[in-house]
Amino acid sequence: TGSFPVDVRFHYFLNGQELDSGNAGFMTKCLLDALVAAGVFPDDSRQFIRRETNEAEKARKGDPDHVVVTITPV
Repeated sequence: TGSFPVDVRFHYFLNGQELDSGNAGFMTKCLLDALVAAGVFPDDSRQFIRRETNEAEKARKGDPDHVVVTITPV
């Protein structure tokens, strides 16, 4: 059990197309659901997750698409 609420930052590193806000929101929801399913958070309500933010940039040449998730207690 962690300290809640938390802020969650999703930093996407992508090759190819830029990540638009609609896709970022969809991907973030999928990742939050996966973190809940994995037991990282009891659920993704505001009681536990105060804020989620998205950033995106081009991945380094040769690196696969990936996302870095940073969880910060508030």
